[in-house]
Amino acid sequence: MTMKIVMEKYHGCENDYLIWDPVKNRMQLDFKRVKAIHKGNLGFGCAGILYGPIVDDKNSVFKVFDSKGREDKPNGESIGIFLKYMRDAGYEPSNTIAFAEGKTFDQKQDNAYNIGFIILNSEFVKELEII
Repeated sequence: MTMKIVMEKYHGCENDYLIWDPVKNRMQLDFKRVKAIHKGNLGFGCAGILYGPIVDDKNSVFKVFDSKGREDKPNGESIGIFLKYMRDAGYEPSNTIAFAEGKTFDQKQDNAYNIGFIILNSEFVKELEII
């Protein structure tokens, strides 16, 4: 069976972010895979990748990876984009969003919108599987 990775691209106030949803994609995201996705010749042009929702008992958690593959702290823009994605994807929004570091924030209004879908073909997915 051919595996594919589907990401969505969202624009916030100033930056674009890719969304990697672990519920929809069977592959986990890590430093090396983020670096491979950010190769200059792929043309994704984004500030980072939002990885989530990671669902626990009470909250939906997400991680932010910057364009160099490092885990970064969420900011107002990434929070707004993630909340918008959660609504667009049909997830039940909770009262709070939690981050990998354990902090929670009340939901905020956002001006984010979906730019489109990115589907990584099987050849690129095989490269990600090797990493």
